[in-house]
Amino acid sequence: MIKAVYINIPTKDLEKSTRFFTDLGFKKDDRFSDSNAAMVVIDENYYIMILTEDFFRGFTKKSIADESTVETLIALEVPDRETVDRIVDRAIELGAGSPPQTDPMEFMYTRSFYDTDGHHWEFFWMDEGFDPKDPA
Repeated sequence: MIKAVYINIPTKDLEKSTRFFTDLGFKKDDRFSDSNAAMVVIDENYYIMILTEDFFRGFTKKSIADESTVETLIALEVPDRETVDRIVDRAIELGAGSPPQTDPMEFMYTRSFYDTDGHHWEFFWMDEGFDPKDPA
């Protein structure tokens, strides 16, 4: 039923935010990018739409959350722990903020960062064989 997921985020600096995500290893799609927005491909059918704050305001009547608040936590599952570490370590190298990390769970490995606009991203690996109803 769902064909694709687009995560729309506002930015104060379109060029800086776009560079952050492309330096993180994602690809920009120039077909859907201009002076108001940049489309970044996370994976097949998963996209980040980075929108200037003025352009973003055209889609909502609500105020845009500032860096002291959190509107949402964007969580993306990756294939293994090494990918979690590679992405989050690179984000921090690129200047991302590091929120307090969650305690590890036996079936999940999670790490987070705040991007250049303060959006909270979480990357995690989950043991698909874990059954919470059978903790043995």
